[in-house]
Amino acid sequence: MAEIKSKRVMGYTEAVEILTSIARGELKETVVVGTPIGVEEVKKEADLKTRISALKEIMKRYPGNDKLVEQQIRKLSAEADIAEANAREVTDNGTANEIRIIGFDRKAELDERSETS
Repeated sequence: MAEIKSKRVMGYTEAVEILTSIARGELKETVVVGTPIGVEEVKKEADLKTRISALKEIMKRYPGNDKLVEQQIRKLSAEADIAEANAREVTDNGTANEIRIIGFDRKAELDERSETS
């Protein structure tokens, strides 16, 4: 049963191997091309967009090697710390609890105008 299951389900290593062969341009795909004579099947390597996509998928499986992700996490943590410190500072000054509404009461204005006329 384990042998049957292993043939039906792709393993991690096999998936990364296929992605690698796509990224390197080793895996060819069949493309149908119209010619003046008729239709022809041509084997070609993956285009750059597909190869870049395969590279991204490979890099997702190795998160420890991605310095960009590490720096983004560091930046987000620093921003969260700054926001938390600012929130505490505002609360300590007492300004966070004050809400000032600046607006225009249309009904009161109309009532005032009708009284003065």
